[in-house]
Amino acid sequence: MEFVYCEARAASITIQRNQGLEEAKADIVFLIDDDSLMHATCAAEILRIYNHDVGQTVVGVQAALSKQHPEHAQVDLDSRKTAGTRGVFARFLSQLLPSTGVRWIRTNLLLMNRESRFLPYDGDYPDHPVPAAVMELDVEPVRLMHGCRMTYRRQVIADVGFDDFLLSYCPGEDADASYRASRKGALLTAQRALIYHHESGAGRIKRRQATALTVLNKAVMTRRHSSDLLRDRRRCYRLAFRFLVAETLKDALALRWSFPQTRGVLAALRHVRTALRIPLPELRQWYADMQRSILSWR
Repeated sequence: MEFVYCEARAASITIQRNQGLEEAKADIVFLIDDDSLMHATCAAEILRIYNHDVGQTVVGVQAALSKQHPEHAQVDLDSRKTAGTRGVFARFLSQLLPSTGVRWIRTNLLLMNRESRFLPYDGDYPDHPVPAAVMELDVEPVRLMHGCRMTYRRQVIADVGFDDFLLSYCPGEDADASYRASRKGALLTAQRALIYHHESGAGRIKRRQATALTVLNKAVMTRRHSSDLLRDRRRCYRLAFRFLVAETLKDALALRWSFPQTRGVLAALRHVRTALRIPLPELRQWYADMQRSILSWR
């Protein structure tokens, strides 16, 4: 097997993903994170789905998350990101509410579901049936892909591209690209293709920065890709204020009394209106400057 290392053009995961797609030659590309570890049969199971999809109506397949790392992998457990709100809140709620109540709060109040944190640019999600040829392969349709475990038909994702307006950690870049890819065909989860996401804390930006970029990235990507900006401006404002409630609750439940995530949302809210209304020719430079300012926070 040949490995080719190319120096990154910029400190941006979206630019680096696009650069990788330019270099790639295979029909199928795996765009998993550097802290994602595939189980032994993961890649084969994913490729089996693409091979059975003779009509090429499936454009993306993501692996299923495993709680156990592969037996052949050596993992430094001390490097794993702490559970934070997710672990604390899950244990707290599980003692008080039935599972349906926990799911509702996680999705609608804390925005801990991918779809609850995303605004479909066409007002809703495309409806693609699961091809009959792959129905027996233990697959499930999915609306958005998770960056740590996603694969695509190379030509589809190369045509769509990752949003190169985004710099650094780029929260939301995976959902954005996968939604635009889903306009071209079905997205699936391969339940037999297991992958372990270690979620290493190394190299991550601070909570306040990540939260501010999460909110502003939504606004900028909506400005760029919405099919009805008048409709989606209102939706984006509402989502930003829902983020304020969600992140405040997360900070409190995790006993983060400096409220870094809340402060990140508040900082972003001051600029959401500009992001949604600035003329497109001016957007790239304005947002590049804004991101650099956020990333310089101490």
